[in-house]
Amino acid sequence: PISLTLYMSDAEAQQFLSYALSSEVLKDRKNIGYHIVYKEGDFYPVNLLRNVALQQVNTPYVFLTDIDFLPMFGLYTYLKKSIQSLDLESSKKALVVPAFETQRYRTSFPRSKAELLRMLDMGTLFTFRYHVWTKGHAPTNYAKWRSATTPYRVQWEPDYEPYVVVRKDIPEYDTRFVGFGWNKVSHIMELE
Repeated sequence: PISLTLYMSDAEAQQFLSYALSSEVLKDRKNIGYHIVYKEGDFYPVNLLRNVALQQVNTPYVFLTDIDFLPMFGLYTYLKKSIQSLDLESSKKALVVPAFETQRYRTSFPRSKAELLRMLDMGTLFTFRYHVWTKGHAPTNYAKWRSATTPYRVQWEPDYEPYVVVRKDIPEYDTRFVGFGWNKVSHIMELE
């Protein structure tokens, strides 16, 4: 299931509704909750949008991600199994989902970890924000991830902003953060 908050004007909301109802991909989906926050002011209220989506989650766990994150094939099934095997319900744990990016406009999407590793080795993919903000994802320990076959423990460090699966009853995001920067870092610190 997906809980998705959209930030748009009234006209954009009408346009989106028309699109969603006519889209071959979206029109029959029953597992997406769309939540609209109407545009107001000069700043992009990123954490308000995240909180609206979080408040509408109808599952016990949530994968905290952004719209530009493309999940690997089979991620939902993998995460469900990992949640059960790691006993996330009875402890204060988070499951970190390693993130990657490309600087290419179009590229084929890896269908397996082996294919992803080849793309990393070829330089088609990079660990997320490697060229911009290495500290943001370094504790994920991508060197260890390359050979890992099961989840492993990572330690929180300052400036860490991983994509995580957590129980849905987590603290909300701090809405004083608007625009870009430090919003996920502050939330991860709150979870720690």
